[in-house]
Amino acid sequence: MIILRVDDRFIHGQVTVSWVRAYKIKEIWVVSDEIANDELLSTIQKSSAPPGVNVKILRLREAIEELNKNSPRDRTLIIVGSPIDALEIVKAGLRIDKVVLGQMSFKEGRIRIERTISIGIEDAMALKELSELGIRIIYQQTAADKPKEVKIEEIMARFH
Repeated sequence: MIILRVDDRFIHGQVTVSWVRAYKIKEIWVVSDEIANDELLSTIQKSSAPPGVNVKILRLREAIEELNKNSPRDRTLIIVGSPIDALEIVKAGLRIDKVVLGQMSFKEGRIRIERTISIGIEDAMALKELSELGIRIIYQQTAADKPKEVKIEEIMARFH
């Protein structure tokens, strides 16, 4: 099982306590150019993972290259910071049936679609394209929370 999660905090308490435990995650891919280019941020992310969980810090390009060479191991959690990066990962060949939205912080030009999810038009377009590829978009803060389907049509209507 491979989980693709959008969470702009990447590895943090909810990920380590909830998702890793619930799904017995063995490996986490942190896919972020910013984190991969910053040794301190990379170290913080790696040290935030529970013992026994392998962490790969990858630039988006590196993650795509990795996907083209090897499939992720079973029980891998791939965390990206935006739906745009999630779409790129899927286009590179990752076979999944859903994208899990966890946290996307509010910024200027974004609209709030859930308590912890704010998106801009580019994010909405990426979610729409993922949906058109047959991938379910769900909002699920913790693994224990009931997944909530994200209604792409309603979100797109809010941008017009």
